[in-house]
Amino acid sequence: MKAVFSFILAFALLTSAPARAADFEDVLYIPEPPAGMAFLRFINADPKLEDQDDSPTLNGKESDPVPFGSISSYVPVPAGEVVSSFHGGRATMTAEAGKFYTQVLKADRIETLTDVLTEDNPIKVQVMFYNLSTQDNLSLKTTDGSLSITSKPVPKGKSEARAVNSVKLDAGIYNEQGKVADVPATVLDRGKVYSIVVINEGDGTPRVIVQTNATDTDQ
Repeated sequence: MKAVFSFILAFALLTSAPARAADFEDVLYIPEPPAGMAFLRFINADPKLEDQDDSPTLNGKESDPVPFGSISSYVPVPAGEVVSSFHGGRATMTAEAGKFYTQVLKADRIETLTDVLTEDNPIKVQVMFYNLSTQDNLSLKTTDGSLSITSKPVPKGKSEARAVNSVKLDAGIYNEQGKVADVPATVLDRGKVYSIVVINEGDGTPRVIVQTNATDTDQ
């Protein structure tokens, strides 16, 4: 089974169309996003905040709770200056209309990442890998380590996206020494985007979260 998966995934990576800039809204989030809007979501990656108040504020308005180890849906925000706060952290960013952003919540700071897909092919699956752990240069690979899914190791605090075919994903997270964590087995459906996020538990143990990306336009 692993060999079959590796072959399918290798074929998917080798036959992907050349990478190009993609408009998220054209791929799968919402067919007609509100004019002049950007989209923002949160990931709570700080184990010190477990069981504490976990509702960030966005432009002065309290957002839905984002407990430790969870990923919120994207919400629309007006393009321009966006101010977020969470415990002792505060971030001010300039959001561009049609762009998607992820803010990583920590007890004392908020880090902003711009999310970019590799191509706008609706029959492919987009995998977005976020290294939000304390380890540097982590790679997403098949579970036996024989095939890399990310094109290169991802530094801590960064992310990378890759387009693959629809498969059952059996994968692991690797550093230079070997596997550091398993990824929960996930069936990747074509036309969807999946976030695979590595964070640390309070004792430093790596934790892997897999979630299908979604947009909530009701907020």
